[in-house]
Amino acid sequence: MFENQFTREIYNLYTHFQGDISIFRKNSKSRQNIEEIIEDVFHLYLALPFKMGSSKVKSLSSKSKKICQLAKALAHKTKGKILLEKLFREVSKSLEIKYEEIAELIFELVQNKVLIPYH
Repeated sequence: MFENQFTREIYNLYTHFQGDISIFRKNSKSRQNIEEIIEDVFHLYLALPFKMGSSKVKSLSSKSKKICQLAKALAHKTKGKILLEKLFREVSKSLEIKYEEIAELIFELVQNKVLIPYH
């Protein structure tokens, strides 16, 4: 999907666009920007709320379980609604995990329907 929409930009990224990745964030009438593609494909809506699903997934790692506990506490404080941006900040403050790994672990929770987007 991304490659189809941004073929020209990818091809010219380091020549014409001089490595400027902001071209992927620009809005266009004919295509989605990168944030919209991420939301559609990965369901990682940073601005839309999530709710807790089942936390009884057996395949979760110990780090994912810790993030799940933080998500439950956050949901309790916010009447059931969790913003991934707030969860990310809470995890980065509370646990010693690199940012990239936090994103992967939160994505794991979304994939396993521990965190479910409100629609």
